[in-house]
Amino acid sequence: MRYTYPPGSAMEITQQIRDFAKEKGLDTEEAIQAGLTKMSDEFQEAGGEIYS
Repeated sequence: MRYTYPPGSAMEITQQIRDFAKEKGLDTEEAIQAGLTKMSDEFQEAGGEIYS
């Protein structure tokens, strides 16, 4: 049985990063960088503005 962390907690986010890294065959730092790059691309595609 897998432990369920409180939603939005740092422990849950850390586990999501580890799961993503394992799924993609990356180490943790590579997974973090891949996620940041993906979110940056999505932000730019959506117009790149914080407030409109």
